[in-house]
Amino acid sequence: MVKLSIIVPVYKVESYIEKCINSILKQTINNFEIILVDDGSPDKSGEICDRYAKMDSRIRVIHKENGGLSSARNEGLKYCIGEYVTFVDSDDYLCYDKAYEEMYDLSKKEGSDIVSGNCIWYYSDNNNCPMDRNMEVFKRSPMIGEEFFLASLKSDRTYAPVWLNIYRRSLLTENNIIFKEGIHHEDEEFTPRIILKANLISIYNKEFYVYVQRENSITNTKLNKKNGLDMINICYDLNSIISEIKNRKLKIYFKEYLAFMSIKSIYKYKIIGVKKEIKKMIFKNSKSFKLKIKSLIIILNENYYFEIEELINRFKYK
Repeated sequence: MVKLSIIVPVYKVESYIEKCINSILKQTINNFEIILVDDGSPDKSGEICDRYAKMDSRIRVIHKENGGLSSARNEGLKYCIGEYVTFVDSDDYLCYDKAYEEMYDLSKKEGSDIVSGNCIWYYSDNNNCPMDRNMEVFKRSPMIGEEFFLASLKSDRTYAPVWLNIYRRSLLTENNIIFKEGIHHEDEEFTPRIILKANLISIYNKEFYVYVQRENSITNTKLNKKNGLDMINICYDLNSIISEIKNRKLKIYFKEYLAFMSIKSIYKYKIIGVKKEIKKMIFKNSKSFKLKIKSLIIILNENYYFEIEELINRFKYK
């Protein structure tokens, strides 16, 4: 039985992919598979993947036309056969060889659907730091899915990146959960849906994943309107799952989070002409007085809101 499927979307990473694959092959968990999804990469990334597949039978390569990160992950999900599944970005790497073995064992011990770990943010050799997870909030394991999500929102850390976790594959297949294609911030759309379907989530308190911040990576590209619009639309879509939440306190926190992220995106990306139904959602979900006032100004005119925020920031940083 394949215990874990590791899906790696590959696109224009010929300088990074070998380090990524080598770090995965060092994992001590037995019976795992690596699915490398070449997303129409124009460089030599696909050739490198094929070379590795010839050397190690645990590696499978899928070549497809370019469709973006979500499309590549979904393609990998079609073919994976592991009891659990996880994702690794092809310019990142793993830094603890026993991580997946220990995460899998923890899932079996605690009967969890998801095991959530820690990472290191890597900027350069002299500039890297561990993820700041408030362990006072997450000191108990396992946690009910809704309880875990509430703890995340309370600590201002939603832990959206999917590469932090391993997932019981049946949790995805039985709930028809895949990645939404054609958008940025796909993890922010995926993570709340999968967490709310999980019965139990285990906390793995080790930093095993190195997230590499590249200057030309998607995360660091110049701000553009589509980034902001995607985030706003994600918040609007996620609003529809609030009715599924049983925990009353989580409902309040999640509504506030959706309103906050929408307002933040409107300001950060200077979005004009926000749809009426989205403005209505923001106002309705704003529970704090501060957010309520901001949402009212946005309803009147986004430009008014931009000007007021600029004035506030000017005085704040004088």
